[in-house]
Amino acid sequence: MQAVGAGLITLLWVSGLWGAVAAWEAHHKRSLWQKASWSAWIIHSLALLGTVGLLLYTLLAHRYEFHYAWAHGSRLLPVEYITAALWEGQEGSFLLWMIWHVVFGWAILAIRDENRWALLAGLLATNGYLATFLLGVSLPKWSIIVGGVMLWTVWAARDLPTAYRLIGVGLLLSGMIIDLWWVKVGIVAFALILMGGGKIPFLSTAAIIALVSLPLGTTWGSFPFLYLWEVRGDVPPGFIPTDGNGLNPLLQSFWMVIHPPVLFSGYAAAALPFWEGLLILRSGKLTTTSSRRLLRWIWLTVGLLGLGIGLGAYWAYETLNFGGYWNWDPVENASLAPWLVLVAAAHMLWVWRRQRKASGLALTLTLLGFPMVLYSSYLTRSGVLSDSSVHSFTDLGLGSWLLWGVGLSLLGIGVMGIRALRRSQPKLTDTRPIMQSALTGGAALLVWIALVLIVFTSLPAINKILGTNWTLGSGALQVYYEWIGVFTVPLLGLMGYALVRAYKVKGWERILWGSALALGLIVLVLWWAGWDFVYHTTYRNLLSSSSWTARARGAIFLLLDDLLWGGALVSGGAALAVWFRKLRGTHIWAVIAHIGFAMMIIGALLSSGYEKVISQNLNPRSPSTSDNLFIPRGGSSVALGYFVRYDGLVEPLPPIRSVTPLLHEKGQTLWRFRDSLGFFYQVWLPEGLLSQGELIRSVALPSASSFIESNLALLPTEPADRRYRYRVSLTTLDSTQTYPLLLEADVSESSGLLAHPAHVRLWHGDLYVHITSLPKAEGSPLAQATLAFGIKDTASFEDVVMVFERLTEVENAPHPTFRAWFAAWKGLPELVQRFSVDFSIREKELLTPIATLPALGLSVQLESVSVKAGKLNFRVAVRRRPDAFITVKILYKPFIGLFWMGILLTLVGAFGAMLRHRQINHSI
Repeated sequence: MQAVGAGLITLLWVSGLWGAVAAWEAHHKRSLWQKASWSAWIIHSLALLGTVGLLLYTLLAHRYEFHYAWAHGSRLLPVEYITAALWEGQEGSFLLWMIWHVVFGWAILAIRDENRWALLAGLLATNGYLATFLLGVSLPKWSIIVGGVMLWTVWAARDLPTAYRLIGVGLLLSGMIIDLWWVKVGIVAFALILMGGGKIPFLSTAAIIALVSLPLGTTWGSFPFLYLWEVRGDVPPGFIPTDGNGLNPLLQSFWMVIHPPVLFSGYAAAALPFWEGLLILRSGKLTTTSSRRLLRWIWLTVGLLGLGIGLGAYWAYETLNFGGYWNWDPVENASLAPWLVLVAAAHMLWVWRRQRKASGLALTLTLLGFPMVLYSSYLTRSGVLSDSSVHSFTDLGLGSWLLWGVGLSLLGIGVMGIRALRRSQPKLTDTRPIMQSALTGGAALLVWIALVLIVFTSLPAINKILGTNWTLGSGALQVYYEWIGVFTVPLLGLMGYALVRAYKVKGWERILWGSALALGLIVLVLWWAGWDFVYHTTYRNLLSSSSWTARARGAIFLLLDDLLWGGALVSGGAALAVWFRKLRGTHIWAVIAHIGFAMMIIGALLSSGYEKVISQNLNPRSPSTSDNLFIPRGGSSVALGYFVRYDGLVEPLPPIRSVTPLLHEKGQTLWRFRDSLGFFYQVWLPEGLLSQGELIRSVALPSASSFIESNLALLPTEPADRRYRYRVSLTTLDSTQTYPLLLEADVSESSGLLAHPAHVRLWHGDLYVHITSLPKAEGSPLAQATLAFGIKDTASFEDVVMVFERLTEVENAPHPTFRAWFAAWKGLPELVQRFSVDFSIREKELLTPIATLPALGLSVQLESVSVKAGKLNFRVAVRRRPDAFITVKILYKPFIGLFWMGILLTLVGAFGAMLRHRQINHSI
């Protein structure tokens, strides 16, 4: 099977590169090349499908002799998570990226796009480049040099005189043999000068630059079908583990199934405006039709990439416990930066379509989107962010290849730009109106914000290059707030002004005055409600500083949140004015997107800047901190506006069903089952088990189901997804409303406590609740004791209180049979549960089954009768769990729904704009 995988990836790589050449020739209306490109495209699609299918098979079939399946798969994962493990690793994520290129390629062929062969050439070239990350081979340097020289001689330089071919061969040999960087830079510069002077064509120049820039002498990619012992030297050849590592607990989420595929669809879509833009730059002429085509691809990319980023934010909000949806993580920033640049590019194209100016700037921004996507991948996959981001992959030696792609794409833009300059095309080189309109000013601010994000995100890479140690430190959130917030204020104002000017709507002064009045009322309400912005304390302290610069900084940033409010109101107000003044027309998508962006800013300000800690601990004797509530099991505590009650760990409750064996290992079998509440649990049992000591009921096992259900209270079960669930309820102080919650937490020795939040959805905001600490279980997992009870006696054992209420006789039984009735609870007596223990007397022999109470982890069995003392001696066992107490943190995030609604409207506007430009021959 490894040979099959190697063959498929080789075919994928070759068909991508060869197909790119064939499709490019087919673009020039050569019918024979069209047939060749069709064949290459079909072979490429089938090879990619086969590679993905084979890798997915190793995961689903649990072929753990393969390193990728062992590293990312597990028998314990459900099918959807095993499928998601396909793109958890680097190799699988590159395959996912390539799949989307193929999907877009078939869509382009289906709609018979005018430039379909050129775009297909670009997609195949991109996939050929990405396929190098899967080869995992170290090709001899001489073979690459010989292949490059042959490619130059036969194809790239076919139209050059013999003398120029020989000069090119000499340049290639010197550039590929000599590893000095300045030699390579000199050759590239010489080739660009020759092209600028009209001596050699673009194709020859591009070939020289690409071949000279190849990172030779390194391993090409990481092969995904390596055996485990080929990767790990400590594993003997032929060894096959019984199970794999599985997904990281944080990734075992529904969002892992959908977020990465959507995000990579945006990454893949970024190639479409890039290749379309290169075609336009090559022709030297931006037209109404080509600009509409370009806008279609840009808005598609903006929509898909924005949807991927939005889903990632929602995943963080739903699953992680840092208290929000955006943490300015380097990988989050690296995805946002190309999105901002492409939005700026779309708006600059809009300027060109209205004014016929700044075409060069519009095309430059359009073309930068794809290199920025590649650079984002470099930051993620090179390992350079391993110390600063939870998203970062480990380095598999792919960093240099990713930078090679970034550099080559930038060089391609430069070469095409020089060619356009040589042709003296004023329409492509006119950049006069950069700051002459609100739209260009807004686009410039978007690009500046993207640049700030990229620079701050690249600090680890810069440190490695320069040997420095620049970091944002613990105040990173504040740094981003200052740098991004300062430029967002004018951006919002320019958004509003540009919109009303673009659609010739009057009343800009009214919009300003109305927004100012609304801002004053909002500030008054916030002041009356006592809502302080999250950084106010920091900046208020600066006001008392002895330094006038510190005082000025404090005063400026104390006002920044109000200015952001004002900018969002201006932008949203302008969009509403356009909507009401022009009830019909193509402006609708722009209006929706601008309203959505304003709502997103307002929602972010309210939910993050004005969040409030509800779990303020006002009890000075409580062991928890000021922002956490300590609650014993069965007890309650008071938060701001709520009673918080903790009812303990969710235990498996019978009847059980769907009992399935998963693993057989060291004489034990791992069984998985679903309880009556619908949760999955699992338990290890010795194979052939009939009894387990005195407290496990001995039964003839017609099935594992009956044994597990009979002994459910005592068996060491654990949640199948390793997420323990704790019952917590929030009740308003007037007792009119109760919100039951299940707080989830992964508890393991390796990762510690990984808490997952629960949310109470209110019309005016969310209550964001998560566990901050749990007790550690000590001693044996099963506590046992013998307790003597008389009627009405009460005893306590392991925080379980039991009361022997009465003793009754069971009628019509073949032997004297009695029933002892108990009441038991943990914590509050209001949580009492009643159960009975039966026993029979037959020829002076005491027969008694075990009575279980799974909800309390309790098992009781009559052990003996003390007639003289009038006592019944019961053997009691309690399963210990880390649920004696919890500490929780509760945040109130006001009007967070505005943030999510804003993202949705912004994306609707982007996709709507994409559909508007689908008719490429429609005139403006």
